[in-house]
Amino acid sequence: MKRAFYFLLFLLPAPTFAGNPDVALNQSHTSGYLLNPAYAGMQEYTFASLQVRTQWVGMPGAPQQQYLFLEHSLAPRKAGVGVALFNEESNVIVNTGGYITYRYTFQLSRRQRLSPAVSIGLTQNRINFDRIVAENPFESAIMTGVEHKMLFNVNMGLLYSFADSWEVGFAAYDLLDNTYSYRSYTTERSSAYSAIRTFALNARYRKVFAENFEAGALLYLYSQQGLPVEPTLRLSFSYLPYGASLYGGYTWDNAFSAGASLWLYDRVSIGYTAEMAQAGVRGYTGLTQQVSLGVRIGQPAQPRPSKVSPRDIEELRRMNQENFEHIERVAQAQEVSRRQVEQQQAKADSLERELESLRQMALAAQAAVSNIPAEQVVTDSALSLTPAQVDTAPNAAAYYVVVGYYLHRSYAERYQAMLASQLQLPTEIFEEADGTCYVYSKKVDTFPEAQREFRRLQQLDNLDRYMVGNVWALKKKSKQ
Repeated sequence: MKRAFYFLLFLLPAPTFAGNPDVALNQSHTSGYLLNPAYAGMQEYTFASLQVRTQWVGMPGAPQQQYLFLEHSLAPRKAGVGVALFNEESNVIVNTGGYITYRYTFQLSRRQRLSPAVSIGLTQNRINFDRIVAENPFESAIMTGVEHKMLFNVNMGLLYSFADSWEVGFAAYDLLDNTYSYRSYTTERSSAYSAIRTFALNARYRKVFAENFEAGALLYLYSQQGLPVEPTLRLSFSYLPYGASLYGGYTWDNAFSAGASLWLYDRVSIGYTAEMAQAGVRGYTGLTQQVSLGVRIGQPAQPRPSKVSPRDIEELRRMNQENFEHIERVAQAQEVSRRQVEQQQAKADSLERELESLRQMALAAQAAVSNIPAEQVVTDSALSLTPAQVDTAPNAAAYYVVVGYYLHRSYAERYQAMLASQLQLPTEIFEEADGTCYVYSKKVDTFPEAQREFRRLQQLDNLDRYMVGNVWALKKKSKQ
């Protein structure tokens, strides 16, 4: 039984980059680069991380992995690169190598993105034949020494993101299907095996609630070519201000994991995960343990939220509320001002139309009266028109200082109302027997008094705008 056990370990295919999904799962809350190449440089900062994993503590020759990776964003959410160095050891088989990854993101819509990525690297595979222990000396001499093989390899990844909450990804590893062949020159015996292609599918959902908390769920399906699919379900809970996370998972064949991580001053991430082995080997091994250390490079450290007191937070909220209310008041005032301007413009347009109509009526009236014989009265600034019928009047006279003349009283009243509203100029209407009307500002007994009224009217602002012609004096003689 013991002899068969070690022989099976010898025949096992060598672990490859990301060949053990638990390494990536236990650090996916800080970076998903090892989970899927399409996550490379997805954050808007440079991130370096070291992952050390010891599997099945207490079992001789149990697998151990060490990963050092660096990822950098070339453009925010547009392109990114990553570098991964790894060393994986399982009994007599050791893999060492590195990969360079490039990722590009296509913006499908405002909320949807598609990110393909490719990784190219070198893998050095070696078998430590000297570690083989067998009860039969002949079996121990199948191979001797240490054999090395360095070969190229290619991995790829694809990630679909929706609204920063949903992510679905696919990854494929060891696409070149490399074959490793070893031969002992002392015994003339040989051994060969091929690296098995590996495929993985991940689906993740994250939700922020109550401003400071985030809950997440990750489903990971992992399969090596020709072997059954191994599903893993992982749940996480994070307190965002401190960057603290608790997570736990379930993997096929009743394997459980639990861990925690913490960001120190928003720059350094530390984490620890403990895993229970599958049911088939649980009675022969201890826990699997993984320690992670990550560093954000080039991003200023942020103050710890603990240095801000609840009173300060409440004060900031109050100030934000006051600013919001002030902005609302300004917006309302601007809306009221806009409406007032529109109303004033509408009034101005209406006034201009009214004024133009009255101008036309005044011109028509002046054209009609211009054919009537009139008596000229010389003033400082205006022409006086006196109808011919004044010749039959007695010598006693009155002077009307006229600012407008209309053939119909309705137009005269409209003109009188306009002068009152726009110039605050009170006027009266003198109506002739034929229905024509004079709009006058003042009635006086002597011509010098009329001249003084002329000069007063000339001092009024905008008087010319509301008149057709000049101010003039109408001399009317009354019968004795």
